[in-house]
Amino acid sequence: MSEVVLITEKAKTPDNEFFIDESYAMDLGLIAAPTSVGSLERVTVCHGFIMTTTGKRVYLKDLFYSNHPALVKRSFTEIMFAGGYNSGRLDAVERLRYDDIIPTITHTNDLNQGKHYLAGTSDGRTGVFGGGSGTADLVQKIKFDDSIPSYIFSNRLSTNKRGLTGAASYGEALFGGGVTDVDEIDKIKFDDSAMILLTNGLQTGRHYCSSGSDRSQVCFAGGNSSAVGSLSSIEKIRYDDILPTIYLSNDLITSRTRLSGSSTEFEMIFSGDNNDSTTAPQFEKMRFDDSATTSVFSNTYSQPVHSATAQSNGYDTLLIAGGNLFSGTTTDTVESVKFDDSAHVIHSNLLSEPKYGLASAQGY
Repeated sequence: MSEVVLITEKAKTPDNEFFIDESYAMDLGLIAAPTSVGSLERVTVCHGFIMTTTGKRVYLKDLFYSNHPALVKRSFTEIMFAGGYNSGRLDAVERLRYDDIIPTITHTNDLNQGKHYLAGTSDGRTGVFGGGSGTADLVQKIKFDDSIPSYIFSNRLSTNKRGLTGAASYGEALFGGGVTDVDEIDKIKFDDSAMILLTNGLQTGRHYCSSGSDRSQVCFAGGNSSAVGSLSSIEKIRYDDILPTIYLSNDLITSRTRLSGSSTEFEMIFSGDNNDSTTAPQFEKMRFDDSATTSVFSNTYSQPVHSATAQSNGYDTLLIAGGNLFSGTTTDTVESVKFDDSAHVIHSNLLSEPKYGLASAQGY
């Protein structure tokens, strides 16, 4: 069955970020039935909705989050790494593929200064990195294709933050948490047109936490609170800031700090811990809709690690890189696990050097 390409107008380029099944598209009224073989009508995505030739608007996110079989998300192929610490703060930027088929690529364009315990996210083509050591309210972006120097945003985070976490949706980067016990959540436009401090913050200020995002909401997991200590709680907030932050009823099974994790559209996986070498290698999975009890994978990370970074390809694979081992050494290891717990792989291509407290972002 043929595919109908959806063109993302915001990106200004005809990259097929999504594709849609032809028969379902016709059922939904997104395209007309072809008058002849191969004469499919083009459908465009404009600022979050699909315009049909009849003038009808069908909101992309409504289809996307309903898990309608018509709409399939294109998976990410690359992961970008920035910053970290190894005998000093690093400004290096590099990237590798989820499928581990080519060596690590080191960028010529670096961060403007060495940073660790920063946060990263992306729109698939550009990585945005916020906070971290040094100038801790700084936000900057770097192209995946390494074509231009790092761009420093004129808009800054609302406070200095390190040990924070980030996520992205529809051209906006969201950063929350951080040292010490930051509860504010900032939203930065990828085009640097605005920085918005959300009215709904975290109920428990936390640092050295991690997050997962389904592009309409973000979950902040684990971390450390000065008042409480290591946390197992998970808080969920919407990008549009219209509902107060809520706690999921299904927590992490183990309280974790300096953990890492990421998500698909429906599930999150977290791993790593600075407290317990026994539980640190375990992967824990839960759902955004809070409908299933947190599960622990049979597959585990190869070694106890903390202060690593992780990203998902958005479909079926979580990749984790770098971090500190409980032996006291820093690692350059790259590993991945399947969201269905079917496999765990140690990659042959490593980071360019051992590092911890690094940040990452997904790319097409």
